[in-house]
Amino acid sequence: MDKNTNKPQQNRSMFLYTALIFLVALILIIIAAFGNTNINNLRRNAEQIPTTEEATEAADDELAVLANSLSSLQAENERLSDELGTYTALIDAYVFIQSDRLDEAETAIANISPDLLSESQLILYNQITETINERKDK
Repeated sequence: MDKNTNKPQQNRSMFLYTALIFLVALILIIIAAFGNTNINNLRRNAEQIPTTEEATEAADDELAVLANSLSSLQAENERLSDELGTYTALIDAYVFIQSDRLDEAETAIANISPDLLSESQLILYNQITETINERKDK
């Protein structure tokens, strides 16, 4: 009888070992599936990130555009500053004429070149010059 009682225990332990191995294998398969999905997602994300060379080229292109913009903006700023200086000198000369300070009015428009003036500036310049000459003659 000793042989018969030992056999069911052996079968039961073999069944438990087989079930344990099956369970471990099932867990490993599930982990591998999730790991594979995660790796695929990481690869897709890595492909979307630009390489260092592409990022450097894009930064260089953007820097070149900004440099061109800067030079054109500096030229425009200089032109506008010159134009503002001309208008300021014309207005100062006009104010000096209104307050009968002709010498100061002449000094204010002395540095203005009539060749560089716009039409409206030239009209005002000519009026100021005529007014100065008329009042000096009196």
